[in-house]
Amino acid sequence: MKYKKTEKEIIKALVKYEGKTKTIADALTQSNVLERHGVVVVPKGYEFFAFFDKRLYHDWDNIGYLAELLSVIDSLLTSRDILLISQKGPCHVIGKKQAEYIKLNVILVDGKDYIVTEGAYGPNYFNSNKQQAYWPNTFPDNHFKFPVSKLAYSYSISQELKELVKHNFKSEEEIRFSKQQFVSWVAIGVSLLLGILGVIF
Repeated sequence: MKYKKTEKEIIKALVKYEGKTKTIADALTQSNVLERHGVVVVPKGYEFFAFFDKRLYHDWDNIGYLAELLSVIDSLLTSRDILLISQKGPCHVIGKKQAEYIKLNVILVDGKDYIVTEGAYGPNYFNSNKQQAYWPNTFPDNHFKFPVSKLAYSYSISQELKELVKHNFKSEEEIRFSKQQFVSWVAIGVSLLLGILGVIF
């Protein structure tokens, strides 16, 4: 199967952090996959808030990357390349390493920014200057085929997917073809060299 660049990035992150983190959400956060794409997700009961960095997105309705991420995880589950094991508790913020609740509905992010989840100012993501830094969105948990709440599950990666990542997403057939092609080129080179040496001597 051919994977796009962003799909490879997501899969590599999941493979790299399997066993090193508790959940899929932790793997996505530790790998900085979401942060590089300016996406922060805050699960909240039967809904979730998605925030998109204003420096990278021109308006609030930019769910493309998030949809692709969840679709990749869903397809890996369908093909049984990834298995969900058990839920490890609620996730608070996915996509930012330093995030903690400082009040009931206020999350301190990176020691300076704030996510407000409810009330007159929520949901919203403010920088330290109290300016809106991310576009806010609210979705039901089941908005995508793969629910965001399942990111709180621990997971296991199939050996086949690990091998695929190890070989830079080349199938066994592609690896075998590359080896055969290399041997063919070496044989052609040796033949040419012997032919030239035969003419000279």
